[in-house]
Amino acid sequence: MVTSSEGKFELGTYMANVEKEIIQKTLKKNNNNVSKTSRELSISRQNLQYKIKKYNLDLG
Repeated sequence: MVTSSEGKFELGTYMANVEKEIIQKTLKKNNNNVSKTSRELSISRQNLQYKIKKYNLDLG
């Protein structure tokens, strides 16, 4: 569970972690193919590329 220093649940942080994990797993499944991954996740390729940069994911 993701909590702040005050012990409060941090929904935004939790959701970002879930999104990052889903993107990582789907990229791995598709051999880091961004186009296939974006189609599988039903998001634009540009949006996926933004999220890859946002979460500092390694495609190498």
